[in-house]
Amino acid sequence: MQRFFVDPEVIRGDMAILTDAISKQLYNVLRQTPGQEITLLDNTGTAYLAIIESCSSKETRCLISKTWQPDTEPNTHIVLFQAIPKNQRMDIVLQKATELGVSAFIPLICEHSVVRIDANSSKIERWQRIVQEAAEQSGRARIPEVQHPKTLAEALAGSVEDTQVIIPCLSRNTVPLSQVSLSEKLHIFIGPEGGFSAQELDIAKERGAHLVSLGKRILRSETAGIVASALALYQRGELD
Repeated sequence: MQRFFVDPEVIRGDMAILTDAISKQLYNVLRQTPGQEITLLDNTGTAYLAIIESCSSKETRCLISKTWQPDTEPNTHIVLFQAIPKNQRMDIVLQKATELGVSAFIPLICEHSVVRIDANSSKIERWQRIVQEAAEQSGRARIPEVQHPKTLAEALAGSVEDTQVIIPCLSRNTVPLSQVSLSEKLHIFIGPEGGFSAQELDIAKERGAHLVSLGKRILRSETAGIVASALALYQRGELD
């Protein structure tokens, strides 16, 4: 069944009135007809089973037949701070980590970063669309937010006391991620292709970060973000 995130305002009692891009997709691309069912999500955790009553490229009217709260959001809140990889590899990180259950993404600018963007980059909007599509496809009840980029120092300074900071890296002073008792709120930092600088790791350790390893093999930056998120969610019992 097709899933769509919508503005809560389109839900009007037992009716939903869809316009613009969603209606065009339903009519022109998916060829939906009256009587067919779709799932609408309002990004607050509520889902609606909607039966199409009429459909055109300009407006689709649906009857709401059921409302529920999907049990698809993890209890573990992970913010993935991902150094931006080259080419389009960030797209894969966002897509797969959204499917896994990551709650938010922040592009990370490091000393060794090759790819850098500013807060007004059009890539943020594009990445947010990728995340929304992945959330719809994977049955998420909420859309993870793609926030503005930060440096490692800025991100660490903004970490609250009850948030655990996890930094996979190639330092000799790491412990396996499996040996760390993980909390409910995690900030996972993934460095660029050249890794974190010694100064950045020193700052992280001063802020109480856990320096961890993800195994004996060296992972690409985009692989490490997905693997670290999956391992953390698995250890927390979120992938059972």
